[in-house]
Amino acid sequence: MNAAGRDKAHIYINEKRLEKLAASCNWTRLPDITANSFIRWREEQSEAAPKTLNHYLGTARAFCRWCVRLSRLPQYPLANISEVKINGNIRRQRRALTIDEIERLFAVAGHRKVAYLFAILTGARRGEMRQLQWGDVHLDASNPFVELRASTTKNGKRAILSLRDDLVAELRSLKPSAPEPMAPVFKGVMEPRKMRRFYAELKAAGICRVDAQGRVIDWHSMRHTTATLLARSGVSPRTAQEIMRHSDQRLTNIVYTDVTQLPILDAMARLPRFGNEQPKVTGEVTVKPSDQGADVEAHVTLGCTKGCTTEPAFWHHKPHFPAQQAKPADAKNTHISQENAGFCTTVQPAGKMRPLGIEPRTHRLKVCCSTN
Repeated sequence: MNAAGRDKAHIYINEKRLEKLAASCNWTRLPDITANSFIRWREEQSEAAPKTLNHYLGTARAFCRWCVRLSRLPQYPLANISEVKINGNIRRQRRALTIDEIERLFAVAGHRKVAYLFAILTGARRGEMRQLQWGDVHLDASNPFVELRASTTKNGKRAILSLRDDLVAELRSLKPSAPEPMAPVFKGVMEPRKMRRFYAELKAAGICRVDAQGRVIDWHSMRHTTATLLARSGVSPRTAQEIMRHSDQRLTNIVYTDVTQLPILDAMARLPRFGNEQPKVTGEVTVKPSDQGADVEAHVTLGCTKGCTTEPAFWHHKPHFPAQQAKPADAKNTHISQENAGFCTTVQPAGKMRPLGIEPRTHRLKVCCSTN
């Protein structure tokens, strides 16, 4: 593991697992390593979580493969042992931080804020951040990025993490004037003994480490926060999987996404209404094609934000323009009155009907507003 460039914490944990197995299974010599002895030991571990037992099996397998490769063992003794099925039996359930909790954590973090922001925006693991060096950070590239060396990643593959502009600004303020290429980026922040400071800052921010459901917050919850924020922002599952660097999309969607923070009620409100129940209508806007020739004339109904779907619904805007907020550049010709600002819009073509799910062309439309 030293030759492979594994970090000290990873080597220490695997050494302790092997020492415990050797003592408990009476492995004094390499030929003593048998499948039956490991299975007997595993059956005695009634208090251990299935995932923990699988970690021990993985460590023992890796050691045996190394011995076979060096001809120290004639064959692979643990080849036919299967892992323990977890079936949702996860002892340590993690949860994601909410946006409000993130802001409160940043407010008390001081110089450690950049480490928290980096973890949330990139999804980097704690070990990867601990071994990140200034030579791996490229802030002056046209698209700033961080390169994770293969020796530092979990899957042993080189990875590129794109950096957002606000994170680039924070890293520039953290970077020394002439740093050594091998100097750690988050020195004095990511060491194992510094995790106590992280828990103290959670307490100072008024964030409970264990919620009412028994779910906990630890450093790895930052990755859960990344996956959850990606899902809430409408990022496609395949893109989220790539950002999280997961081999299976189900790991991103099921394990790392905190479903309690998904906009489920908002999604339910978008379902069509049936019978005589109709949403409350507060005003109308007429949208007409411009002289350049858009081929759609549409009628826009403004409804309340709690039930704004008018049949047939082809187009639903969210988020909307607040009354006191500047409009986006691509909506510079759109006018929304103070009375109607913030309401949802449903576009209903006046002429030719289009199939559901296909948006009408809207570029170069002139919007004429009338309020009641």
